[in-house]
This record gives sequence, structure tokens and C-alpha cells, in this order.
Amino acid sequence: MNTKKILYVFSLILFLNIENAFSENFDFDSAYIENENLLYNEVNSAYKNKFYPGTVTTANEFLEKYPDSVYTPLVLSYKAEALVYMQNYDEAEILLKKTMEHVQTGNEVYYKCTFLLGKTKFYQKDYNQALIYFSRLSKSLAHENIEYENLAVLYTAESLFYLEEYEKSADYFEIIISNGKYYTQAQYNSSLNCLFICYDFLKQYKKITSLFNSLSKEYFEEDFYFQLCLYTAQAYESLGLYKEAYNHYAIVFENSTGSLAVIALKKAYLLSENHNVGHSTNEIFANAISNLQNEEKLVEEFYLRLGIEQFENKNFSKADEYFSKISENYQENLNAKIAGIYKAKILIENKNYLQAYNILQEIQDFLKKDSDEICDSVYSELLNCAFNLKTEKKYFSSIPELYNKIKNPDYTCKYILSAYYYEQKEYTKVLSEVQNLYASALCKMNEYNKACEVYEKIEEENSMQKADYAEYAKALFYCGEYSSAYEKILKSEDLEKEYIAGLCCINLHDWTKAKNHFSSYIKNQSGKTGFIPQSFYYKGIAEFSLGENRDSYSSFVRYISEAPQEKNIFKSYEYAAKNALLNKDSKNAYYYANKLLEKAATQNEKEYAVIFLSEIYSDFNDFIEAEKFLLEYEKGMEEFNARIKMLLAELYQRQGKINSADNEYQSLIKENPKSAFVQEAMYRNGELFYLNNDYESALNRFSNYIYKFPNGDYYIQVLFYAGECAYKTAEYERSIMFCKTLLQNSPDGIYSFQASTNLLNSYYAKTDYSLALELAKQMLKDFPKESEVSGITKKISELELIVKGTSPKIVEKKSEYEKNGGIKTLEGRISGSELVQLYSQNPLTVNEAFELAMEILPKQTAKNESKYAAQNSEIIADYYRTNGENSLAAKYYLDAAKLYRTCGEENGAASVLYSATETFVSDQLIADAKETAELLKSLYPQSRYAQRVDSLLK
Repeated sequence: MNTKKILYVFSLILFLNIENAFSENFDFDSAYIENENLLYNEVNSAYKNKFYPGTVTTANEFLEKYPDSVYTPLVLSYKAEALVYMQNYDEAEILLKKTMEHVQTGNEVYYKCTFLLGKTKFYQKDYNQALIYFSRLSKSLAHENIEYENLAVLYTAESLFYLEEYEKSADYFEIIISNGKYYTQAQYNSSLNCLFICYDFLKQYKKITSLFNSLSKEYFEEDFYFQLCLYTAQAYESLGLYKEAYNHYAIVFENSTGSLAVIALKKAYLLSENHNVGHSTNEIFANAISNLQNEEKLVEEFYLRLGIEQFENKNFSKADEYFSKISENYQENLNAKIAGIYKAKILIENKNYLQAYNILQEIQDFLKKDSDEICDSVYSELLNCAFNLKTEKKYFSSIPELYNKIKNPDYTCKYILSAYYYEQKEYTKVLSEVQNLYASALCKMNEYNKACEVYEKIEEENSMQKADYAEYAKALFYCGEYSSAYEKILKSEDLEKEYIAGLCCINLHDWTKAKNHFSSYIKNQSGKTGFIPQSFYYKGIAEFSLGENRDSYSSFVRYISEAPQEKNIFKSYEYAAKNALLNKDSKNAYYYANKLLEKAATQNEKEYAVIFLSEIYSDFNDFIEAEKFLLEYEKGMEEFNARIKMLLAELYQRQGKINSADNEYQSLIKENPKSAFVQEAMYRNGELFYLNNDYESALNRFSNYIYKFPNGDYYIQVLFYAGECAYKTAEYERSIMFCKTLLQNSPDGIYSFQASTNLLNSYYAKTDYSLALELAKQMLKDFPKESEVSGITKKISELELIVKGTSPKIVEKKSEYEKNGGIKTLEGRISGSELVQLYSQNPLTVNEAFELAMEILPKQTAKNESKYAAQNSEIIADYYRTNGENSLAAKYYLDAAKLYRTCGEENGAASVLYSATETFVSDQLIADAKETAELLKSLYPQSRYAQRVDSLLK
């Protein structure tokens, strides 16, 4: 079979297989489509019949079975709209946004979803978000779908209206009114009503009158038309066109019934009375009676409205006149009850609380069938009367019972109940809604933090009263918020304002302000009860802190005289004594210190007074009396006894009685081993000898402390001083041990750098130069600032030289030379000369010796430097001689001889004259050699150099 035939057969087989495949599935696909259509029709039918739960149920079934159907966007939109009408807004919003993902912009479903999203936000009162969707819809439609466009305008107008953007809202409502055919009668009427309200808020009264006059009465229901007519009458009244206003009010009350008629009648009545338009007030009333012959309640309502308006205008006598025209049949007549309530209110305004209470009590008997609002009004006013009749217990005690009868108590009722409980000191029952009283009640219960939170909220709401600031300040004060407390108290008008402000400043350590506030309080409250004594006390503290000791002394003396039994009297004696001490007034210092001891009420106070008085003696250098006084108490209670021993030791130390001080410390340690003062005694004992440069004794005592208290309170300090004492007594190994231990326990403490320095010095003293160098580098890293000041950088340079082989003596002397100022100072030149000697002793550094000697010698011209100059001149001569420059060498030897003679160094002079002779001989200058030899023999005949010099000339 050829290739073409093969392809033909293959194609034929493939075609037959495809045809069979279609024929096998044909029945299934047609059934699927038919079921899809049937279910869609069910969804559509439920939607069109506004059966919204059924719409949601069938839509869910459809979307589950046919998620990819061409009907999916429509079904999603039906379900979303059903959810909107079922007030399931959150789910509707999610679904609407999902639906919009399935359709293109411009599609009808897209417009519908956008509109429904706007409605969802509108129904949720999120008007700003609603406006975004309606605006988007208006821009997108461009008259493609007039229905959605018009509805978008309607909802935009209403959204703006609810947002109180009346000017913008009015623009949209005007569009609706001018295109009324596109809206239902209800939508049109609602828009018209809103437009009138917008114009009223915008004070565009002429637009109201113009619009109303353009309307035809037959197009509206009567009640709605008369409502618009009432708006128009009010607009005319606002424009000052009282006659027109009256005529329109007349249209309403002459042609309508019910509340509109009463409102219009009341308005017309007042216009006639106040502006003399229309009929006389009597004629209007007569007409009203004629028109409302069978409407007794409406007539009463007329008077009731007039009375209420007069009451709100605080024209109470006129209001009472109107209310009196209404029957007092409280059992049957609601208007009578309302009038009775207002009569009671008028009596309350005139402070006739008992009379008002009786009227309200009578009304109360007939309240069973009345609304909560009426009942609450009666009980609220009864509550008010009972509170103001607080002097009579039977009324005042009824407040909780009356309050419990009120269904919706307002703030005034809550305030009265809270004030009742506050006055009864039942602070836990004060209501949190009455924030000012509640915060004050919290203060009374010492719940100051919570009170501060409430006061902060009150202040944020701008509801703070002047009286609240004092209480707020006190709460902040007790919470330790002294700056805030000070700020608040200055805003108050409280009588204690200056006193509290002063206390705040005491705690803030603002002594000047504290003094001024207490001074002001004392001046303003002079002759009155209050905190005068306490003010003198705190004023004294402020003055003491300012160093104004004479004024402070006077303040405390005044406090003592005015408040001898006050709790601060003990402290005041102490301050008086301290001020006298600072004023060098020994007589009063002793007097008040002794008074302090007399006034001591407890053992602690007594011990404090003893110690204080002993310090007074000591401060006046009356050591004998101080010692005598302390010895009286030395055998007291164990701990106090230990304290006395400490004071005696300190007293002896001040007098330089080292052994006596040591004995007291040792006695304390042995006799009071469990005392809290033992550690300090051991530390002070070591410190005693350290300060007096007895390092061996100090080290012994510090070592005892370390042994006994390895983790004591003074452990680090003791390690430091022990390390220093060990270094000063050349116990370098111990010093190293103490310093290392300190650094391990306190690597960053206040003693760490100095301990490192001691460790460095100990390494150096032990010639452990490598360890010293390593430590110095670490110190520079760990303590850069301290190291810079202490010269550690230079020390590192010196140690590096020593480690490389330079003599430590040379390094030390060179450092000393530089430290002493080099050739510029006498001390520097002396150190430099000594360094020259050290250099000259080592063949490797003779050049340095020569160069330094040459630098120093010209500056050594004073007699007191002649010895060092002679030595330098001799070393220069030796250098020249060694290098074969004999003539120069001879010159410097002779110069050295003169300098040695100047300072009386005969042996040195003889030595260099001998060296000069040798140099001349070496240079074949025999004559000069003989002359120098003769000079040597004549000046120093007994010297060994004179006896040997002739041998050089043979």
C-alpha cells in the first residue's frame, strides 16, 4: 500500500472515532444545558418575585453546579442584591466585588454592582464611601442607563444630606425636582421635603417660597402639601414677611387637622400677638375653637405648645398662664400630665421644690399606662425635688428608689444619684458616667491612678471645672506625677492651691518656687485655719536646701512653736539644730539637738538623736564632750552599741588617735560579730591605716576582711586597697593576686582602671615586662580615655623598648627627662645628665650619650649645675678621644676640670686633668702635656693621678 493510501485510511478511522465520540455524549450535553436553564429560571423567578431568601438559596445551588455558566455574573448579581435587601451587607459587598471581576466595565451587570455597592454603604451609613461608588457610576454611565444614573443622583443627594453638606445636597435635589418624571412619587416627595430642609439650613428662604409657589396642590397628598406649606410659612417669617407667613399658617390650621394644625395655629397666634398681623389673638383663638369644636385635645395641645415654647424662652409666668388653661385631669388626659410636669418645672425654677414635689406626686399616681418618656419626666423631676429637699430626710432618702423607676435616666438624674451617694460617703456607688464626681469618689477611695485616667478624659473632653483641678492635682501628687500635679493646681481656685503647689515643688526639688508658694500661702491665709504650721515646716526645708539657713532656722522655730504635737516635730528639731550649726550658733544647736533627744518616742528615734547630738559636738570640735557623751551609750543594745563604737572610732580618727580608733574598730569586730556594722568596721579599720600611710597594717586588716567576707559589701573596694598596699610594701605577687581578683569580679567597675594600673606596676616591678606590655595594650583598648590621661600610650612605647632589649633604667630615666621638661628646666637637665651617664655605660648607646651631652651642656651655665656639666663635658671628651679627635677631647677635659673645681669635686678634676695629659701625649703635644701635668701636680699633689702623671712623659 502506498503512502497516500495509508494517510487516507488513517484519516478515515480518525473521523469515524470522532463522530462516535460525539454521538455517545450528545444526550448528556443536552440534558446538562436543559437543567442549567431550568435552575437559572428558578433563580430568576425568585429574584423577580422579590423572594430574597429563595434567591440566595437557588443562587448558591446554581453557582455550585454551574460555576462556569454564562449566567454566572447575573446569578451573582441577583444573590448580591438579595443579600442587600436582607441587610447582610458585609457578605453582599464581598459578592458584589467578586461579581465585578467576572464582567467588563460598561457591562450592565457592572453598573448594577457598582450601584448596589453604593447602596450597601448607604444603608450602613458610610455615606462618604457610598458617594465614591455613586460618583463612579454617574461618570461611567454617560446616559447609557438612565435608570441607574437617576438613582445614583438620588442616593448622592441623600448621602450629602445625611452628611449635612446641605449646599451640595441641594444641587442634586434640584436636579431630581426638575426631572421628576424619572422618579416615583415617594422619591420625588422625599427629595422635595429634603430640598426644603436644605434651603432652610442654608437660610435660602426665598428659594423655599418660590419653589412652593410653583407647586400644584392636586399633585400631592394633603398632609404632605400642608407640611410644605408650613415650611413656607416659616420661611416667610424668617424673611420678615409676617403677613405672608400668617396667611400660610392659616392655610394649614384652617384646612388640616392634627399636629400640623396645632403647630400652625400656635405660630399664627404668636405672629398675631407679637407683630399684629392677621386677626387678633382672641379672634384667632375664637376661630380655632370654632374650627376645632370637637377637638378638645387639639385645643389643649395648642396651649401646651404655646406654654412649652414660653417655658423654653424662660418666660415662666406666661408659660404658667398657658398651662393653667389645660385641665388637671391627670388620670385620663395626657396633655394634663405634660402641663403638670411643666408647672412643676416652673416651680422648681423658682425653688418651690416642695410644691413641685406635691404636683409630681399627684401625677405619679396615674402613670401606669403612659409612655416611658412621660414616666421618666415625672420621676426625673421628683428626683430633682428630692435632692433639693435634702434637709428633710424622707425626701432625700427616696432618691435611689426614684432613680430606679426611671427607664432612661439622663445625665442630670445620674448626677443627682451620684451626688446622693457621694454625700452619703458610699463612693463605690457613684456612677462612672458622672465623671467629675466619679473621679473625686475614686480619690476618696485612694484609687488615684484610676482617678487620674478619668480626669485626663474629662480634660480631653473640655469638661473640667475649676474645682476639679484641685482634686486632679492631688490625685497626680499621690501618683508621684509632681510636674503634672503642679501644672493642674495652678489652674484651680482652691484655697489650698499655694500649699499644694509648694508640696509639688518640694518633691520636684524646685526649692525657690516651693519657698515662694509656701510664703504666699502663709500670707494669704494669715489668721485662718488650714496648713499654716505645715507651710512653715516645708518652707523651712526649701530654705535649708537653698542654703538660706537663718530663714530656715526661723521657719522651723515658728513651726515648733505653732505645732508642738505635729508628726513632723521630731524632724523639725533636727532641722533647727542643723541650721543653728550652719549658722555657727552652738548654743541653739545644742539646745535643739537635746530637744530632739527628749522628743524621741521610739528606740530608733532615740538612737538617731544620740548619734545626731554626738555629731553636733564633733562638728564644734568639742571632742571631749562628744567622747564623754558617746561612752554613756556604749553599753546599750548590741546594734546600737556597734554604731557607737563606729562613731567613737571616727571621733578618734579625726583627732589623729590612730591606736584608739583601731581599738574601737577591733572591739566592735570581736564583741559584736553579728552586727551589720562589722563589715564597715573592718573596711574602715584598713582605711584608717591606709590614709595614714601605714600600708603594712592596712594590708593586714584588708586581708582579714577578704578572708571573712569574700562577697561582702566592701569586697571590691577592699581588693583595690589591698592590691595598692601590697604594691607599696613590695609584695608584688599579692598585689597581682588582689588586682586580678578585682578585675575578674568587676571588669567595668569604678576601681577597674586603677586596679589595672596597680597590676601593671606590679608586673613592671617584678620585671615581667611582656605581661606588663600586654596588659597596657588591653587597658588602652578597655579604658581609652583614662589611659590617655594616665600616659598608658607612652608606657606602651617604653615597655616595647624594654621588651626589645633596652635597659629599663634608661627607659625610666628618659621618661623622667621628658616629664621634667627636657633641657628647658633645671630638673630636666639633671635627669638628662643622669640619662647621659646611663647611655655612656653601654658601648651600644655611647653615641646617644655624646649627642644628649652636647645638647644639654650649653644650657648648664649656673653654678648649681656645674657638677652635671662637668660630667657631660667629660663624657664628650671621652667620645672625641675614642674617635681619635684628641685636640677636641683635650679641650673638653680641661673644661670638665674647671667645672669639677667649681663644685668642689677634687677627685673628678684630677681625673680629667690626667686624661687631658694623656690626650696631649697621644697627639705628640709634649709641651701642652707637661704644662697640664704640672697643673695637676700643683693643684692636687696628693692625688693618685698626680703621682702617676710623670710616667706619661717619659
